[in-house]
Amino acid sequence: MTKKCAKCGQEKELTEFYKRSKGESGVASYCKPCNRQNHADNAIKRNQKVKDAERAKFDKLLKEAS
Repeated sequence: MTKKCAKCGQEKELTEFYKRSKGESGVASYCKPCNRQNHADNAIKRNQKVKDAERAKFDKLLKEAS
């Protein structure tokens, strides 16, 4: 049995998807490689947000101190 990945659009075997009991087909909508890439991209975005927030906090403290 196969399913089309919602991200890359390729038709793949169900074993190429993570299990997800809430889904209609019982598997995730993204294939495993797309899922991994999506999680990595989100981690980079989250890390950048944290760095930006820390930089803004540091800049504010420097401004208040001077």
